[in-house]
Amino acid sequence: MPEQIDNPMTDEPKKKLEPVEVPKADDGQRLDRFLTNICKSVSFTDIRRLCRKGQIRLNGSRVKGSETLHTADKLRLPPFMVDEARLGLKVAPTGGTKGKKFADLILFEDDCFVIINKPAGIASQGGSKQKDSLDEWAKAYDSSLKLVHRLDKDTTGCLTFAKGRAMAKELGDVFKSRDMQKIYWAIGAGEMNHEQDLCDRRLKKDGPAGEQRVVVAKDGQDALTKYWRLGVGEGLTWLALHPVTGRMHQIRVHMQFMGHPVVGDLKYGGSESAIADITGYGALFLHARQISFPHPVKKDMPVLVDAPAPEHFKVLFKIMDWSE
Repeated sequence: MPEQIDNPMTDEPKKKLEPVEVPKADDGQRLDRFLTNICKSVSFTDIRRLCRKGQIRLNGSRVKGSETLHTADKLRLPPFMVDEARLGLKVAPTGGTKGKKFADLILFEDDCFVIINKPAGIASQGGSKQKDSLDEWAKAYDSSLKLVHRLDKDTTGCLTFAKGRAMAKELGDVFKSRDMQKIYWAIGAGEMNHEQDLCDRRLKKDGPAGEQRVVVAKDGQDALTKYWRLGVGEGLTWLALHPVTGRMHQIRVHMQFMGHPVVGDLKYGGSESAIADITGYGALFLHARQISFPHPVKKDMPVLVDAPAPEHFKVLFKIMDWSE
């Protein structure tokens, strides 16, 4: 039989599709969630259907979609998904308005995590009552980012996001340990006499969900806050505080208990904290000034990041002639 040859008018060379490789940042991610994040035009339901039909393969094997991915795993995808997946893995550093806003807040970034200077008035994490959040901004900047801890909506300063689920878990363990050191700045109502001390009062949550407050209680959890006076005058005290434990609203409740509620903290300080604000901002004067911990990968490299004071602090410092 004569040798069969391709007809150049009807036969097109088949394009060889290289597999998509799972980046380090997505180690530990579920396969279906990973693909939903990087292929925005393909629904979660369709991704699961493609998995069942064998059109998505992991390291050459059929999948269900619930498999856990690991760094450098190879995914074979249908042709229509490949280009979008590659684009999705290369999120522009200033992708969209939210991504640009997030980029402008960055204090430190490496292959493992990002630390930003959180502004006042925006929640760390989204919820049913939140129209916007820093968690959303972070994903617009880099889809792998995971929130490691939270700050109250009106608290400013150092906030950390991990790159990928595995790093989020590792950093979460660091944040629960005594290796994590945080220093806050706060302006308290009233003039504190002593220069440094500690508040050792147990705390517990009280009230129905959505309306919870934290109160000092003998049957509460251990809570310890060390503090130092940095400035005093005009009915105000500037403090540096180190929360040895990390209870909800710990600094705010301890300062209220000591008779010097955080200026602008209407929840715990009431009218006394509002009257104490001489800047006219009406803001909460609580700032996560510094964060330090051992690097989770480069063990011999300590991480130490300072967050510059927000505008309402700077205005007060100028009024009081305090030096940042």
